[in-house]
Amino acid sequence: MKLKIILTILSILTVYCPQAIAADFILVVNKANSTASLSKQDVKKIFLGKKTTWDDGSKIELLTQPDSSAHKPFVKTMVGKSPAQFEMFWKKAVFTGTGTPPMELTDAKAVKDAVSTKPGAISYIPPDKLDATVNKLEVR
Repeated sequence: MKLKIILTILSILTVYCPQAIAADFILVVNKANSTASLSKQDVKKIFLGKKTTWDDGSKIELLTQPDSSAHKPFVKTMVGKSPAQFEMFWKKAVFTGTGTPPMELTDAKAVKDAVSTKPGAISYIPPDKLDATVNKLEVR
């Protein structure tokens, strides 16, 4: 009987935890970007350097903020890696010449400033930092 209860609780946590974590960040793009939403798989491809252009052919510019509260939930939920694994992925890409890592910024204000000046930029920020300088990108 106790095993059934434990399994039920674990099942519930598995279903609801990703949604709780996702509330820790939102994706943002430049105001000129016409993309309103992306699939979770597309977001993963973008942040792993496997999708490098927007649908209109313009270059995607990745921006991250590794020291922010949004970084860990973002890479865990959207990329499926720990922050250390994400960093090692990009170090390997640089070493092997297969990719250029995202630009690292210090905080949400720096991210918004950069995204607002780079038409192809994409990043993430805590939800409470969203303002009119950037567009929120929905994940479907």
